[in-house]
Amino acid sequence: MKSLSLLSRVNLLFLIGFSISIPASKAGMNLFLYTYLLSSFALLRFDNVQLNDSSRWVLKSSLIVFGLGIVLALFSKGFDKDAIVYIQKYAYLLFPGALLISIHKSKRFAWWSIGAFILSVIVCLSIDLYSFAIIHDFFHNRGVVRLWGQIGYSRWPIVLVTAMTIALLVELNTKKWLLKGLAWLFVALALVGLALSGSKGGIVAVGVVGFAYLLILAKKNWFIAPVVLLLVFVGVNSELFQKTIGQRGLNTETITASSSTQARLVMIKTGAALSVNNLQNDIAYFLFGGGIENPEEPFQNALDKLPDQENQALIYRGKHWGHTDLHNSYLDQLLKSGVIFSILFYWLIIQVTFRAFKGLKTVEQYHYLPSMFATTLVSYVVFNAFYSNFSDYAIYSQIYLIAIALASPNILNKSTPVE
Repeated sequence: MKSLSLLSRVNLLFLIGFSISIPASKAGMNLFLYTYLLSSFALLRFDNVQLNDSSRWVLKSSLIVFGLGIVLALFSKGFDKDAIVYIQKYAYLLFPGALLISIHKSKRFAWWSIGAFILSVIVCLSIDLYSFAIIHDFFHNRGVVRLWGQIGYSRWPIVLVTAMTIALLVELNTKKWLLKGLAWLFVALALVGLALSGSKGGIVAVGVVGFAYLLILAKKNWFIAPVVLLLVFVGVNSELFQKTIGQRGLNTETITASSSTQARLVMIKTGAALSVNNLQNDIAYFLFGGGIENPEEPFQNALDKLPDQENQALIYRGKHWGHTDLHNSYLDQLLKSGVIFSILFYWLIIQVTFRAFKGLKTVEQYHYLPSMFATTLVSYVVFNAFYSNFSDYAIYSQIYLIAIALASPNILNKSTPVE
């Protein structure tokens, strides 16, 4: 650390602050993301950081898409200051490029960041477990309460999924039984935390990652698979699971009939119907969206333009749903930010993740990085269908893992020319 300039130390401080905040604090995410981005760009400008061609492409592409998003927000049907809200909500698009700047200065920045992230998850998880055991008496006498960590129901579960992926990669790549045991213990406690959150989307997402991990274990030792499946069976039938996730409808009898599922289905139908209607009757809404901050008025106006029969079919429990939140990231972004920005957004994310995947394949001394990364991305895709995450803090842990994966070749390959 002695060789680092003052600006580099400040940049590292903000990166650690952001990493700690992802599991722990919405206010911290706001504060440290913006200060970290600014310090990273200052580092690039004033501290002689030399990026390779791939890193420059990521940085330039992110800046272009982010900048175009600001312009497009000016044409939305929403709040007059929607461009400012857009900047606040989508600044995370610049994080992968900023992290590449930091690790080109020093690889240690990434290790400090990952350590801070995992430590923060452990602290937040410990708070939930303490609350479950001590404050709520294991749900014996005071009823079931959903425990969402420190950041809320749609954010905490995906943070746990991200952290579990990191822990499972540690387990797969270490021969030290102590580290393996700690990784398994962390995953076990994280699964308890996930059950306490009551998130069906989180359970499905971790199931995707767990299935890939199980396939890897089965390939190494076939007899492990039935043992793990037995443990899963025991866990699903445990009192804790049935009181939390099971009670909320994750079982064969109620998964399609629960009010939560029915409301989500209605919102999906509503989002699809409005998108088709906007394409035909309100091209400005379709292209530029109804706005991020106050989308209710254009949303209701679009509903009113639907044929009566179609409009009535979208009513559930006496009202329409989804004016501010469609509980589906893809449709929610389409209606709030429009099809043009949505295409740019997906193009950037796909390009960055594809580059990250290709880079992970070059890391020879560590195993299963590409497969676990790809599987976790699939879990993100599934999870984002349950909640509106792209303009929410729930996306931060997802973009964090993508950025770490993108930087991994520079971090892990010994031949990579990084200072």
